[in-house]
Amino acid sequence: MGLTTAMQTALTGMQAAETTIDVTGNNLANSQTIGFKESEAIFATQLLQTQSLGSGPTEGNGGTNPRQIGLGTRTAEISPKFTQGTIEISSSPSDLAIQGDGFFIVEDSEGERLYTRNGVFKTNADNELVAVTGERVLGFGVNDDFVIQQSTLVPITIPLGTAMVARPTENVYLQGVLSPTGDVADTAGVEQTATLEGPSGAALTAGTLLVDVVDPTQGPTPIFQVGSLEFTAHKGGRALAPQTMQITATSTVQDLMTFMQQAVGIQTTASDPLIPTSLNNIPTESGTLAPGITITNGQIRVVSNNGVANAVDIDASSFRLTPTAGSLVSPSLGFTSLQEAVGEGTVADFLAYDSLGIPVNVRITTVLESVADNVAIFRWFGDSGDNSPATGNDITVGTGLITFDGEGKLVSVSNETVMVERLNLPSLDPLEFDLDFSAMSGLASEPSSMSAARQDGSPPGTLASYLVGEDGIIRGVFTSGVTRDLGQIRLARFNNPAGLIQRGDNMFSLGLNSGLPIEGNPDTVGLGSIIGGAVELSNTDIGRNLIDLVLASTQYRANARVISTAQQLFDELLNLRR
Repeated sequence: MGLTTAMQTALTGMQAAETTIDVTGNNLANSQTIGFKESEAIFATQLLQTQSLGSGPTEGNGGTNPRQIGLGTRTAEISPKFTQGTIEISSSPSDLAIQGDGFFIVEDSEGERLYTRNGVFKTNADNELVAVTGERVLGFGVNDDFVIQQSTLVPITIPLGTAMVARPTENVYLQGVLSPTGDVADTAGVEQTATLEGPSGAALTAGTLLVDVVDPTQGPTPIFQVGSLEFTAHKGGRALAPQTMQITATSTVQDLMTFMQQAVGIQTTASDPLIPTSLNNIPTESGTLAPGITITNGQIRVVSNNGVANAVDIDASSFRLTPTAGSLVSPSLGFTSLQEAVGEGTVADFLAYDSLGIPVNVRITTVLESVADNVAIFRWFGDSGDNSPATGNDITVGTGLITFDGEGKLVSVSNETVMVERLNLPSLDPLEFDLDFSAMSGLASEPSSMSAARQDGSPPGTLASYLVGEDGIIRGVFTSGVTRDLGQIRLARFNNPAGLIQRGDNMFSLGLNSGLPIEGNPDTVGLGSIIGGAVELSNTDIGRNLIDLVLASTQYRANARVISTAQQLFDELLNLRR
């Protein structure tokens, strides 16, 4: 009985050594497997053969200890070690490593959720982020506006080369210096035509039909005909965008004046009640001049907004008429300058973008409106030749006051919003954005200067690259320079990760003793952070495993020696019969 037991006990030792060699061999085989977690075989003694339970001490005896013979060993547990592996930088932005606790959540072809530490991911033909063995990576997706939808887990999609986005301008940041030492803009430029008449020498009025307007010095031939009139003027020495008016048989002089006033962007008290009038330095006249286009003594008079930068210039080539029947002509109204503009001013031109990414030309003009004790006030005017109102061709898009204190610091801006109408276009209407004057100075630096340092809109761009932050958010970079969220990687942890069931391919599934997954964003609820463009190497300790291998082989040989010794004793026992 004893020799048989010894052989069985030794056999369990040999089996334990085999198990150790199997586990150690698997650890060594996966020493270069990304995200692999080495395992350890843990053994426990089997039931013992008890010959005596022993006895307690008495007055005459010191007591005896139990007499038990071990019956060998058994495998109590083969437990994976979820210690942190070394993080190694990768060349692929889709490779991810977890620094800390947690698992990536993936979904196999049958819809079962699995968990892995192997972050070697790639995109498939459907632009889905997948593991090297094909499981889809799960996380939060985004809607059409690239807003993360934190509701249910879905396969992460990274549509490189296909997704497009445009960003409407919301803020324009201006920089420069508006000097308070220049001339105050209290005088407007004034342009006026030669004397014009209606039919049969009648005085020119706002209601006179355009097709009847004549220049008495040139005879009775009408200046305008039915057709398309293109008007190009200059403002502050800079050309404005051409504007077009369709002349019909019922078009009046008032229609022309309204068209011209909108085309050159003269702002009146209808735009802002505080828009000032101009000094009147015209000989034989007195009082002030209100900005706008009017008829004075049979002449069309153009009064600009105050300041040199707002002065409107209309020359002989400003009008180009294409008659309905006839060849191109250039009507000349004989505009001459009656008064030169006065006033410090600067101009900044820039491009903004609407909701479809269509570029919108905008011009901001500033003039020194007034100075007083410890304060300088400038007025800004906004023009856009791309303004698209429901009717007409008004290019004005805003105005407001900028106030600086005695130290040249910005105090306030009465209005900082530019509103560009986008009617008759597929874009969202209106395009509204704010002007940021916080980087502007009111110091006495000549000459004044202003420029648009930057704006936050962009034209349409295609998704060109992406990166994953420590919070798991995937941020796409488009060719236009815009960044958008593409999704968010979610992680899961378990109260007992050693209780997970290994499924091969570095995948784990829920086990009876693992507990339910605790899901969350990286760096929350005890989860580790994500490192993009990196991988977690195997945590196999090669040196220790080699030592374990030597010890296991020694254990195997030692237990084999026990069996051979028991066999020799059996043989000796059998020889007693001879």
